[in-house]
Amino acid sequence: MFIYWLVLGLALVGTNRWFAHKWRYNQLVHTIAGTIVVFSTIPGMAAVIEIGGIGSEPHHITGFIYIILGPFVGLGGLVTLLLRKNKWNTSTLANIRLIHRKVGLGMVLFAPFVITFGIIHYAEIFSPGNEFYGVINLVVSLLIYCLMENKYRIS
Repeated sequence: MFIYWLVLGLALVGTNRWFAHKWRYNQLVHTIAGTIVVFSTIPGMAAVIEIGGIGSEPHHITGFIYIILGPFVGLGGLVTLLLRKNKWNTSTLANIRLIHRKVGLGMVLFAPFVITFGIIHYAEIFSPGNEFYGVINLVVSLLIYCLMENKYRIS
Protein backbone atom coordinates (compact mmCIF):
# COMPACT_ATOMS: atom_id res chain seq x y z
CA MET A 1 0.00 0.00 0.00
CA PHE A 2 2.96 2.32 0.65
CA ILE A 3 3.96 2.31 -3.03
CA TYR A 4 0.41 2.74 -4.24
CA TRP A 5 -0.45 5.69 -2.06
CA LEU A 6 2.87 7.52 -1.90
CA VAL A 7 4.33 7.05 -5.38
CA LEU A 8 1.09 6.86 -7.33
CA GLY A 9 -0.42 9.57 -5.15
CA LEU A 10 2.38 11.85 -6.28
CA ALA A 11 1.70 10.78 -9.86
CA LEU A 12 -1.99 11.65 -9.44
CA VAL A 13 -1.27 15.17 -8.24
CA GLY A 14 1.67 15.64 -10.57
CA THR A 15 -0.08 14.64 -13.77
CA ASN A 16 -3.07 16.91 -13.36
CA ARG A 17 -1.51 19.77 -11.44
CA TRP A 18 2.23 20.11 -11.69
CA PHE A 19 2.76 18.75 -15.23
CA ALA A 20 -0.66 19.13 -16.88
CA HIS A 21 0.39 22.07 -19.03
CA LYS A 22 3.68 20.47 -20.14
CA TRP A 23 2.74 16.97 -21.12
CA ARG A 24 -0.01 15.66 -23.39
CA TYR A 25 -0.26 12.20 -21.79
CA ASN A 26 -0.99 13.55 -18.33
CA GLN A 27 -4.66 12.47 -18.34
CA LEU A 28 -3.79 8.93 -19.42
CA VAL A 29 -1.18 8.53 -16.68
CA HIS A 30 -3.57 10.11 -14.15
CA THR A 31 -6.33 7.67 -15.10
CA ILE A 32 -4.04 4.63 -14.95
CA ALA A 33 -2.50 5.68 -11.61
CA GLY A 34 -5.94 6.38 -10.14
CA THR A 35 -7.27 3.02 -11.32
CA ILE A 36 -4.31 1.20 -9.79
CA VAL A 37 -4.75 3.03 -6.48
CA VAL A 38 -8.49 2.26 -6.33
CA PHE A 39 -8.02 -1.41 -7.21
CA SER A 40 -5.07 -1.80 -4.84
CA THR A 41 -7.22 -0.44 -2.03
CA ILE A 42 -9.84 -3.17 -2.51
CA PRO A 43 -7.58 -5.87 -0.95
CA GLY A 44 -7.16 -3.49 1.99
CA MET A 45 -10.92 -3.45 2.35
CA ALA A 46 -10.97 -7.26 2.28
CA ALA A 47 -8.22 -7.39 4.93
CA VAL A 48 -10.14 -5.07 7.25
CA ILE A 49 -13.23 -7.27 6.94
CA GLU A 50 -11.18 -10.45 7.42
CA ILE A 51 -9.49 -9.30 10.63
CA GLY A 52 -12.79 -8.24 12.11
CA GLY A 53 -13.07 -4.52 11.46
CA ILE A 54 -11.06 -1.46 12.31
CA GLY A 55 -9.05 -1.11 15.47
CA SER A 56 -8.35 1.98 17.52
CA GLU A 57 -4.92 2.66 16.03
CA PRO A 58 -4.64 5.89 13.99
CA HIS A 59 -3.59 3.89 10.91
CA HIS A 60 -6.66 1.66 11.14
CA ILE A 61 -9.06 4.59 11.45
CA THR A 62 -7.50 6.78 8.75
CA GLY A 63 -6.92 3.79 6.48
CA PHE A 64 -10.59 2.84 6.77
CA ILE A 65 -11.56 6.37 5.73
CA TYR A 66 -9.36 5.95 2.65
CA ILE A 67 -10.89 2.58 1.86
CA ILE A 68 -14.32 4.22 1.84
CA LEU A 69 -13.40 7.47 0.04
CA GLY A 70 -11.03 6.00 -2.56
CA PRO A 71 -13.60 4.27 -4.78
CA PHE A 72 -15.90 7.31 -4.67
CA VAL A 73 -13.11 9.67 -5.73
CA GLY A 74 -12.15 7.22 -8.50
CA LEU A 75 -15.75 6.96 -9.65
CA GLY A 76 -16.05 10.76 -9.65
CA GLY A 77 -12.93 10.95 -11.82
CA LEU A 78 -14.31 8.34 -14.22
CA VAL A 79 -17.64 10.16 -14.51
CA THR A 80 -15.96 13.49 -15.22
CA LEU A 81 -13.61 11.96 -17.76
CA LEU A 82 -16.38 10.19 -19.68
CA LEU A 83 -18.83 13.07 -19.60
CA ARG A 84 -16.20 15.66 -20.50
CA LYS A 85 -15.23 13.65 -23.58
CA ASN A 86 -18.92 13.60 -24.59
CA LYS A 87 -19.11 17.40 -24.25
CA TRP A 88 -21.77 17.15 -21.54
CA ASN A 89 -20.33 20.07 -19.62
CA THR A 90 -22.98 21.20 -17.13
CA SER A 91 -22.90 22.71 -13.67
CA THR A 92 -23.47 19.20 -12.25
CA LEU A 93 -20.36 17.95 -14.01
CA ALA A 94 -18.44 21.00 -12.81
CA ASN A 95 -19.47 20.21 -9.23
CA ILE A 96 -18.48 16.53 -9.59
CA ARG A 97 -15.09 17.62 -11.00
CA LEU A 98 -14.58 20.08 -8.15
CA ILE A 99 -15.42 17.45 -5.52
CA HIS A 100 -13.14 14.92 -7.28
CA ARG A 101 -10.31 17.43 -7.37
CA LYS A 102 -10.62 18.72 -3.80
CA VAL A 103 -11.28 15.38 -2.06
CA GLY A 104 -8.64 13.63 -4.18
CA LEU A 105 -6.03 16.29 -3.44
CA GLY A 106 -6.89 16.14 0.25
CA MET A 107 -6.50 12.37 0.23
CA VAL A 108 -3.15 12.52 -1.54
CA LEU A 109 -1.84 15.23 0.78
CA PHE A 110 -3.00 13.33 3.89
CA ALA A 111 -1.70 9.97 2.60
CA PRO A 112 1.82 10.48 4.05
CA PHE A 113 0.26 10.77 7.51
CA VAL A 114 -1.75 7.56 7.02
CA ILE A 115 1.39 5.80 5.75
CA THR A 116 3.39 7.15 8.69
CA PHE A 117 0.77 5.87 11.14
CA GLY A 118 1.04 2.47 9.46
CA ILE A 119 4.84 2.38 9.52
CA ILE A 120 4.90 3.32 13.20
CA HIS A 121 2.17 0.83 14.13
CA TYR A 122 3.71 -2.11 12.30
CA ALA A 123 7.25 -1.23 13.42
CA GLU A 124 6.02 -1.34 17.02
CA ILE A 125 4.74 -4.87 16.40
CA PHE A 126 7.37 -6.39 14.10
CA SER A 127 10.48 -4.24 14.45
CA PRO A 128 10.58 -2.24 17.71
CA GLY A 129 12.98 0.68 17.57
CA ASN A 130 12.39 1.38 13.86
CA GLU A 131 9.38 3.65 14.31
CA PHE A 132 11.52 6.61 13.20
CA TYR A 133 11.18 5.39 9.60
CA GLY A 134 7.60 6.63 9.77
CA VAL A 135 8.78 10.13 10.64
CA ILE A 136 11.40 10.01 7.88
CA ASN A 137 8.66 8.98 5.43
CA LEU A 138 6.49 11.89 6.55
CA VAL A 139 9.27 14.49 6.28
CA VAL A 140 10.45 13.28 2.85
CA SER A 141 6.89 13.04 1.50
CA LEU A 142 5.91 16.52 2.64
CA LEU A 143 9.20 17.94 1.37
CA ILE A 144 8.53 16.49 -2.09
CA TYR A 145 4.98 17.89 -2.09
CA CYS A 146 6.18 21.33 -0.97
CA LEU A 147 9.02 21.50 -3.49
CA MET A 148 6.80 20.45 -6.38
CA GLU A 149 4.02 22.83 -5.38
CA ASN A 150 6.50 25.68 -5.00
CA LYS A 151 7.97 24.94 -8.44
CA TYR A 152 4.43 24.86 -9.89
CA ARG A 153 3.45 28.19 -8.36
CA ILE A 154 6.66 29.93 -9.41
CA SER A 155 6.46 28.80 -13.06
